[in-house]
Amino acid sequence: MRKEDLISDRELELMELPPNCWVIKVIRWPCFLLCNELQLALSQARALAEVLDRWAWLRICKNEYRRCAVIEAYDSIKYLLLEIIKYGTDEHSIATKFFMEVDYDIQNEKFTGAYKTAVLPQIHEQLISLIELLLMPKKEMGRVVDVLQALYELSIREFPKVKKPIAQLRQEGLAPLNPSTDAGLLFENAIQLPDAEDVFFYRQLRRLHTLLTSRDSMHNVPKNIEARRRIAFFSNLLFTKFPNLGKE
Repeated sequence: MRKEDLISDRELELMELPPNCWVIKVIRWPCFLLCNELQLALSQARALAEVLDRWAWLRICKNEYRRCAVIEAYDSIKYLLLEIIKYGTDEHSIATKFFMEVDYDIQNEKFTGAYKTAVLPQIHEQLISLIELLLMPKKEMGRVVDVLQALYELSIREFPKVKKPIAQLRQEGLAPLNPSTDAGLLFENAIQLPDAEDVFFYRQLRRLHTLLTSRDSMHNVPKNIEARRRIAFFSNLLFTKFPNLGKE
């Protein structure tokens, strides 16, 4: 249908079942099936801030698409940040340590006890800003650094319920050991972005942006009536039971 120009490149990305990549642990459903699911999950997380992890997660998991959207978004964000922050730097070690702690708290059902879910919308906004900067044709590295610094402040200092002094953060690997790096220079020399010709990377980045930002229904995808007719025909064909002509 794309060759016949019945659907646009954007609609193709919204409808495709993408390959598994970026160490994502769930089925990657087409984006048009996941529209608004992450926004709804964020609202639930704020409303269930004082509820035990198990019950909060059960509420979110009542919708399979929502469950997959949350896990794919988290796994994608983790992969993205560890990809664009240079390996071997203090910043990469800090990001790795942070995700290790979050993973541990999730696995041991301590997430809502350890973190303030009210901060999640602020982290969400900064992540959107970061991805939009990365998708720009001309990369503004200064602004990328600013957003990463803001994410650091939110994730390390504001997100945990227990506020830790800088000495403890350094001891736990969540702050740079060099005091001069901590004074506004974090991430300045620690960013490496994939080449602009890396089509696959930026395609996945656009998908993550859609997951994080979609708020409206995508039931009108694709817009072309002929394309929708063909999709409906083949969808119905999949569930049609044909008689077994081999038996009398």
